[in-house]
Amino acid sequence: MTRSPPVTDASTSTRHDQLLDVAARQLNARGMSQRTLADLAGSLGFTRNALYHYVKDFEDLLSQVYRRSCILLGERLDEAMSQRDPSDILRAFVSTALDGKRAEIAALNEYGLLRPDARAEVTTLYRGIEGRLAAVIADGVDARTFRPCDPALVARTILSIVYWVPLGTRRGLSMGPDERADAADLLNTLLNTGWAADRHAAIDPPTIDLSPLVVSTTDGFDQAALYEMKRESILSCASRMFNASGVDTTSLDELARVLGTTKPRLYRYVGDKATLVEECFARADRINRFLRQAARELPCTPMERVVALLRTSTTIRLGGILEPMRYAFTDDVRERIAPDLVRRRMKQMVESTSQLFAEGQAEHIIRPFDVERLRFLNLTAVGGIARPDPDDAAQIASDAAGMVEVMRIGLAAL
Repeated sequence: MTRSPPVTDASTSTRHDQLLDVAARQLNARGMSQRTLADLAGSLGFTRNALYHYVKDFEDLLSQVYRRSCILLGERLDEAMSQRDPSDILRAFVSTALDGKRAEIAALNEYGLLRPDARAEVTTLYRGIEGRLAAVIADGVDARTFRPCDPALVARTILSIVYWVPLGTRRGLSMGPDERADAADLLNTLLNTGWAADRHAAIDPPTIDLSPLVVSTTDGFDQAALYEMKRESILSCASRMFNASGVDTTSLDELARVLGTTKPRLYRYVGDKATLVEECFARADRINRFLRQAARELPCTPMERVVALLRTSTTIRLGGILEPMRYAFTDDVRERIAPDLVRRRMKQMVESTSQLFAEGQAEHIIRPFDVERLRFLNLTAVGGIARPDPDDAAQIASDAAGMVEVMRIGLAAL
C-alpha cells in the first residue's frame, strides 16, 4: 500500500498538502522528471533531505499524488451529490472537478510508473469513483432525464476528459481558473446536448481502412522491407511505453528488454533516445495526417466523416500497435527536442480539430459554440486508466463508438 508520511501536527499536515499540490501541478505541466524532488524542495523552501520526511523516492511521491488526486475527485463527487437531479449532480461534479481555484487534481497520465501495490490502490480508488458516477448516470437513465446509454462507459469517458484538461499546460496553454471554467462550461454543454446539430439523425459511418499504416512484408528476402517492419515494431512499442510511463523514465534498456532484443540493435534501427523520441513524434504525425485525409475522402455525409475520424482516433488511442505517441512533452523532451517544435505539433492537432468543427458549423451539422474552446478538451476521451483489453478489437471498437456518442449527442433525453 502507499506509504503514509508521518503527521505530527496541523502544520506538518499542511506542509504535506502543499507539497502534494505543487507536485500535482508540476506533474501535470511537465510529467515525471529526475529533477522533480529537487524542484519541489526549492519551491516550498525545503531542503532535499527535509523532503524525504514526506516521501521515500520518486515512485512514492507519484503514488501519493495519484492517491490524493483520486481522493480529491471523490470528495468533489460527494459535494456534487448534494444536488438531487442527476443532471445537476453531473454538472456540479464537472465544475468542481475542474475548479482552478481548488487543490490540483493530477492527471493519472503516468500510472505505468507506479509500483504494483500502489497501482492497484490507485486503480481501486479510480474504479470506486467511476462506479459511483456510473450509478448517478444510471439513475438519470431510469428517471428518463438521460437518454439510454452505458452508464459505466459514460462515466469512464467523463473521467477521462476531466483528467485530461489539466494537461493543457503541457500543450503550451494557459490553464488558470478562467480557462478551467471555460473547459468545464464547454464540457457540461456537450455532455448535455452534444455537438451534433441534429441529435436524432441516424448515422452509419464507414470504417477508415488502416491497412496502409501497417508495415508488413511477406518476402523474407526483401531486406529493406524487413528493416522497416522491425523499425516500425520498435517505434510502436516505444510509443506505447512513453505514453504509459513518460519519456524521462522509459530507458532504452527497458525498451530492449520488452522487445526481447539488445540495446545495440535498437541503435541500429532507431539511433539514440533523442532520435527515437523524434521518430515516435514523426510517426504520430504520419498517423494523424493519414486519418484526417482518409476521413475527408470517405464517401459519406459530412457528419459521418467527423464521427468516423473521431471513432478511429479513439480506437487507436485505446490500444494496439497503431497507438501513436501523445503530443506532450517533459523536461527530457524539452532538452532533446526544441519545445517550439513539440508545441507546434500540438497546436496543429488542435487547430485541425477546430477547423473540422468550424467547417461542420458552416454546413449546419454541428451546433453553434466557440470551437476555439475545444483546445481545452480531448474528444477522443482516452485520458483515464481504465481501458479495454488491448487484444479485444471488437470491444475497443465498441467502446470507441460509445465514447464518441457521449459527446456527439450528449446525455439529455432525446
